[in-house]
Amino acid sequence: MIAMSLNQRIKGFLAQRSLVRRVCVTLVLTTSVLFCGLFAHIYHSVLARDSGELDRIAYSLVGRYATELNALDDVEQMRVVAKSIAALQNLSGPNTPVPHWRFAAALNDGQLVYADVPVPLQLVSSLPAGAHTLLSEGARFRVFVHQESKVRVWLVDKLDERANFLADFVLPKMLVVFIVALPCLVLPVWLAVRSGLAPLNRLSTQMALRSESDLSPIEPPTNYKELSPFVDSLNQLLRRVNKSISREKSFVHDAAHELRTPLAVILAQAHVLADADTREHRAEAKARLENAISRVSHLTRQMLDLARMDGRDPSIRNFVDVMILTRNCVADQLNRAAENGAELTLEGPETLWLSIDEHVLQSILENLLDNALRYGASNGKVALAVSSDVGSLHIAVRDNGPGIASEESAEVFERFRRGQSAIGASGAGLGLAIVSAAVCALGGQVRLGEGIDGRGCGFFVSLPASTGAVPAQRMIVSNGAGDKQ
Repeated sequence: MIAMSLNQRIKGFLAQRSLVRRVCVTLVLTTSVLFCGLFAHIYHSVLARDSGELDRIAYSLVGRYATELNALDDVEQMRVVAKSIAALQNLSGPNTPVPHWRFAAALNDGQLVYADVPVPLQLVSSLPAGAHTLLSEGARFRVFVHQESKVRVWLVDKLDERANFLADFVLPKMLVVFIVALPCLVLPVWLAVRSGLAPLNRLSTQMALRSESDLSPIEPPTNYKELSPFVDSLNQLLRRVNKSISREKSFVHDAAHELRTPLAVILAQAHVLADADTREHRAEAKARLENAISRVSHLTRQMLDLARMDGRDPSIRNFVDVMILTRNCVADQLNRAAENGAELTLEGPETLWLSIDEHVLQSILENLLDNALRYGASNGKVALAVSSDVGSLHIAVRDNGPGIASEESAEVFERFRRGQSAIGASGAGLGLAIVSAAVCALGGQVRLGEGIDGRGCGFFVSLPASTGAVPAQRMIVSNGAGDKQ
């Protein structure tokens, strides 16, 4: 039971991601790789043939042995010295930095002085001076030969014992150094990382203790350079969220205010309709009731459109003919334009295939046309122009109405904002706010400019879109009649 609980705790600990553990594990892995690389370098530098350390030591020893024996004149003295050298060689073991080598010596006339080698002497006797590699009875040997004026000396080293020498002598010492050095490296790094992350933990505690309504900027617990960008970004996010919440509160307040009047009219006219005793009174109450219901319906639809724009996915796109969509929007407004005595014109290419969100584009066109016809001059003009260039769609809706005062232009795209020239006209002041939100959802821009012949106002929209067809001939549609030019 205890083992199972401990196993679950270990699994839970490993399942949690930790920056401290990640840094420490990275350090351990890096140190281990460096250790393996160092051992590989030592292995190569020690065991490499001709240039390796063991080859250099062996060649130096065989030369020294040959020099000492060559200095003697008596063969018996040579044998005594050779046995002494062999005895010293036999003292080498796991605690000495030299592997166990064996040697043999003979006079130049062939008389043997000493022989204690693990290979048949006839295999090495004919080898010239230098270093050689032999294969005897399935084992590989390294043979070093040195020639002097009187004697020749052979030093024989078994290659398999070289690897054993590294494994038995060098590797344990390196492992001891690694085991001692690793905690000395990891512990300071672990403490440094924990100390470096402490301000983040304090910041997390500070944020956790806040109420859900507290969106004021946070103060960094310490003035660390690395922490400042994070705190600044978090404060910017809080400011944006605070601004968004304030806008939503204002929107709800304004929406309630705008709905209160038509709902009161609906309630009053419903009572009038119920109590009316003549046909004329009932007809008048019915007309006012229908007008109030229409106003509520229009306002509700606009608020829903605005809510949809705020959460619109910008990646939603379809390949559509923008001109078909535009002509349909114009056709929907022709009767209304005729009732107002307004001249509604459309200028654009015959076809224009683009990859764009058609529902958002339709909302832009409908609200721009609705705004121009609603607040433009009676018997005036409304001109809609559509064009494109590389990667962009351009829409312009202009009128020759009373226009918008310069001091009101800064708030023209705000929700429930209506200029002085709009007093007396129906509407809640949401149309241009919907246009602004829709253009923003598509990643475009909208600006206020001049209207027709320097009068009224114009709204100019630029949207990113990929063009799918070359524009054909220009076309003008006026109040339902189309004239191609």
